[in-house]
Amino acid sequence: MKVVGDVDEAVADGDLAEPAKAQALLREASRNVETVETQARMLIGRYLDDDEKVAGLRARIRQELMAEMLDIVNAYVDPATYQSIRRRLIALS
Repeated sequence: MKVVGDVDEAVADGDLAEPAKAQALLREASRNVETVETQARMLIGRYLDDDEKVAGLRARIRQELMAEMLDIVNAYVDPATYQSIRRRLIALS
């Protein structure tokens, strides 16, 4: 919002008698816009990196849970049923 205020101020203060002042204000406002854009890109990049990390963590947790579940199921079902369950779980992931 500060950047929008800077642009509005530069336009409102853009008196024809002082074009150099108006140009300086517009230059400063444009630099502020570029700064905000750069910061936004960095933050977006950081969150995308976090999403990738979380996705990797979820995949590892899913694999560990499947392995533990298959170990438990293995004790209660025959080998053919175990293989069928295992194939289906692998296909889902």
